[in-house]
Amino acid sequence: MQIPQELQHYEHPTLIVVGDFEHAVIHLAHDKDLTEVATIEAPELHQPDTEGSVTIGGGRTANPSTDVDEGARRVRYTKQIVDKIVELQKSNDIQFINLIMPAEMCRRLQDGLPSNMKTNVTKVLEVNIAKAPMLDVLRRLEA
Repeated sequence: MQIPQELQHYEHPTLIVVGDFEHAVIHLAHDKDLTEVATIEAPELHQPDTEGSVTIGGGRTANPSTDVDEGARRVRYTKQIVDKIVELQKSNDIQFINLIMPAEMCRRLQDGLPSNMKTNVTKVLEVNIAKAPMLDVLRRLEA
C-alpha cells in the first residue's frame, strides 16, 4: 500500500505492530510504502476438563482447574511476536518500532525485546484498534 503523502514520515525502515490479545499484524513502513510482513495468531486456548465432581450428598462441585490461564498463553504469544520482530529487524535493518496494542501487550512486548532493541521502540499507543483500517492507525500514530 502506498502511504498518503501527508503521512509519509518513514525515512528509515519502521515496523508497525498492530494487534490485540488474539492476533497481531506487523507492517513495514519505509518511504512511501507500507507492506504487511507478518501475521501472528495467539496460541490455541487450552480448555481444561470441565468435569466437576459429585459430593456425598449428591451435589456437584466445579473443577477448580477450569479457570483458563491467560497469563501463560500471553507469554507464548508475546514470544512469538518478539521472535518475529527480531527476525525482521535482522533482515530489514529496522531503525524504529511502533507498537499499537492494549497496554498489557505493549508492556509485555517492550519487556520481551532484547536490550539492544528496546531503544528502537519510538511510539507506543496503548489502544485496541486492531480492527481499524491501516490509514486510521497511521493517522493515530501521526497525532
